[in-house]
Amino acid sequence: MTAEGRLAPASAADALVARLENVPFSRWHFRPRVVVGTATFFDAFDALSLAFVLPVLAPLWQLSPRQIGVLIAIGYLGQRPRACWRRATDVWKISPPEAFRSELPASGLNEMTPALDL
Repeated sequence: MTAEGRLAPASAADALVARLENVPFSRWHFRPRVVVGTATFFDAFDALSLAFVLPVLAPLWQLSPRQIGVLIAIGYLGQRPRACWRRATDVWKISPPEAFRSELPASGLNEMTPALDL
């Protein structure tokens, strides 16, 4: 135990975690967290809205199981280009904040496409 009553770190990993936990939370941390949280919310909202509406609409529209599967898959197809872009930024050694900033416009257009009825 240390003088403050804390346990001494057992390894380098524990020491790193202890240092990260002691970093003060600032505005710099808040902004990316809100942006990433918002993007995650809209991804989840797409999946959940389809999950709640599909059981009601499937009988009304007389959808077959295959058509239901296609509707679900289309919802996740929009995430594929973003996953490929993230992988490309890893290969090209682009920093994560810069990669995320460059991905946002394409992600926003991808989310707005159904609303535009294209």
